[in-house]
Amino acid sequence: MATVRTWPLVAGSSTFSLLASNTSRYLPVAGKLNSSPTSTISQIVIRGSYTATRMFVNLVDNRADNSSTIFFDVNGTDSVLQVSIAPDTSGTFEDTVNSVPLADGDLINYRSTIGSGGTAKIQAAVVGLKQEGDVGVNLLVTRGVVNNSTGTWYFPIAGSMAPLTLEASSTLEFQSSATLSNMRLYVSGNTHTSGTVNWQLRRAGADGAQSLLIGSGQTGAFEDVTNIDVIGAGTNVNYRKTGGSNGTLVVEITQIYNTSTVIMWALSNPGVAPGTLLKYWPVGGVCASTASSSLAVDCKIPTSGTLSNLWFKASFDLAATMTVIVVQNGVDTTMTASGGGLGTSGTGLNTASILPVTLGDTIYLRGSHDTLLSNNGYSFLSVEFKPDVTILGGSFDLDTIERRFGRGEGRGYFRGMG
Repeated sequence: MATVRTWPLVAGSSTFSLLASNTSRYLPVAGKLNSSPTSTISQIVIRGSYTATRMFVNLVDNRADNSSTIFFDVNGTDSVLQVSIAPDTSGTFEDTVNSVPLADGDLINYRSTIGSGGTAKIQAAVVGLKQEGDVGVNLLVTRGVVNNSTGTWYFPIAGSMAPLTLEASSTLEFQSSATLSNMRLYVSGNTHTSGTVNWQLRRAGADGAQSLLIGSGQTGAFEDVTNIDVIGAGTNVNYRKTGGSNGTLVVEITQIYNTSTVIMWALSNPGVAPGTLLKYWPVGGVCASTASSSLAVDCKIPTSGTLSNLWFKASFDLAATMTVIVVQNGVDTTMTASGGGLGTSGTGLNTASILPVTLGDTIYLRGSHDTLLSNNGYSFLSVEFKPDVTILGGSFDLDTIERRFGRGEGRGYFRGMG
């Protein structure tokens, strides 16, 4: 009996990405949602076979006088998966009809063509990758330009590509076990005249198996297709860059595959203070300054499933109690995580709550703290999602099915399914 799950990829930012009129702008399908005039620097590579489905975008402040379109691109070509936007119309838009097959090695991203007469702003985008089997794919992506000189630098593996001198400030903690593979980055500029850059995966403060060597002057895509790193729950993961001399390296985008039974949506923006008592974020991308409104960061989920393991951390001490809440269909849920307090470490984790999600539900994260102080900041956020299984045209939670059969309640459970 074949089982199928849909794994949602989320790209977003609590600050908007501006889309210019009468020109193509390109955006990644996961991680930090910022646009660029060049397609290659926002593309991520597909490993495996999937079907892309149920594309969703959240567009705000659309001032274009003519119609606009945002396409799901495959290998630099517009696909049938796309959303059309009427002039001067903002809000959420989705394609629930079309789908696109994806093969190993395909390069995917979004392309926007905003109509003449004005610009538009985008803050969240979601697409589902449908695949047979119970273990799926979670792409952890960072986007942004790194242009730093020689020395040792540390970077997050998801969200904002912020170069950091302290490794502890760059680490994302996994709440479930995972297998990490296919670490990849795209280099658009390299002025090093000697030496070799080593881009290293780090796990629990030690070198992992995956690394990439980039010679002086080399540019383009680099990927470790050989090594894998199996990590357990509670492991901190990040990147480290060393080597190279007499120049700089410009890294546009990084990605790594997280193969697990759950998908981890993660945000990062190490060292940023919120500046407001209330913040709104999409469930993936960057947790920078607050969004203009909660509606701007709503993400529509392309499948049913369950949320769990809500977590956050700050990279510096806090002087306030901080709380993150999952908001579902505009209503606060009981899934919350709190931490901090005067002079204490800023981390929060909720392992107890399990939140059911239905196909088409909207989700965003809301953060708050009890005082407005300059040293309050959420540097990492994550929440896990386990999509339900689709069997013979129906959606089911296999864990529930197994429990019912184990208690002898399974008699007739599949009656009428053909």
